[in-house]
Amino acid sequence: YFIKNFFSDFTYLEFYYGNNIITQNQSVEYLYFLKEGKVEAYCDKSIIELNELLNLISQKVKNNNEHIKNELFNINNKLSLFGKLNKNFTIKMKSRLLVIINTDIFGIESWINGLPYIYNCTVISERAKFYKIPLDKISMLLSQIKETRELILNDANKRLEVICTRLIKIINTRIK
Repeated sequence: YFIKNFFSDFTYLEFYYGNNIITQNQSVEYLYFLKEGKVEAYCDKSIIELNELLNLISQKVKNNNEHIKNELFNINNKLSLFGKLNKNFTIKMKSRLLVIINTDIFGIESWINGLPYIYNCTVISERAKFYKIPLDKISMLLSQIKETRELILNDANKRLEVICTRLIKIINTRIK
């Protein structure tokens, strides 16, 4: 069923070391399925911008866990007191969020929550193999295969929670 009805919607791509697959803040047009390789997801943002991203994610995501809400509240308080006055908080720095090796989906957490891509994604192995699919096609696919839809939605929400936790750690480390 899948091969007959959906496989032709996927485009096979190969990227090489240093190639950027997605760029933060761009609107989501495709989802990228990593078949093989090693990829780094990271942000190039200042502390202030990371905090703004964390607040945006928090507003969009339903059922945010209490730990993330409390940490975000504490960060917002710290930054409101002295953050905008500290020039170090406006300097952009590369912040690694995730390193993924083989089989994963990039952009799903952004798409599901109506966000632009929230990170850059760059190949850090010699080569990485991907399949990409346009959003309209993935919507149709997920509507046809309900069990897969639930698994992908749960995975995307878990990934977003991991990203939020990592952003909190990065911000707290930098504002000490």
